[in-house]
Amino acid sequence: MQEADIFALHRVVLTEAITDIYKPVGASKNEANFTTAIGSDGRQHWREFAEPLHIPKLMSQWFAAFNIWYGELLTMDAAATAYADIHLDFVTVHPFFDGNGRMARLLANLPVLWAGFPPIIVPAEGSQAYKKAISDHQQTIPDLKSLSDLGALPRNAERTDFQALCQSYWESTMTLVAEARKAQERKRAVAHRNSDTPRFPG
Repeated sequence: MQEADIFALHRVVLTEAITDIYKPVGASKNEANFTTAIGSDGRQHWREFAEPLHIPKLMSQWFAAFNIWYGELLTMDAAATAYADIHLDFVTVHPFFDGNGRMARLLANLPVLWAGFPPIIVPAEGSQAYKKAISDHQQTIPDLKSLSDLGALPRNAERTDFQALCQSYWESTMTLVAEARKAQERKRAVAHRNSDTPRFPG
């Protein structure tokens, strides 16, 4: 995976985007971007993501980590960890003006799929818990806008909580896949029995 691949995917994901030099599609952000978050004091605050000047280095580090995971035949536990770490680091860097969450969910699933597992999907009913888990982790970063090294991101309880949340979403998918396989096996068994049944002309 290289920078050009992600830029191409970003252009596909943001098909509804309006051409704007300050909101580039298929390129890294060129000005600061923000979100709102509830702080530890219970009040709403602005949260500024990593400054544009730090994005090249941060994404170079992100690519290095991604490419270690991608292409490996991961165990289930390793695939779940890969998904959570790739995902959380991407949305914390926030390299694009828009579409960062969608991009993170797609990209983080690539090592999972490569390893032969079904994707991890954030359900609609879980979106609030998902957003809160990301926000809780970002809240622990003292000066997010000045982040210039992925190695400075904390390996803390909030990251572990995000990993556990992603794992819970995956377990739901695994259950659906298992049920679908059982249904398929039952259909095959019925078809096999029918093919073995002698047929006589009427």
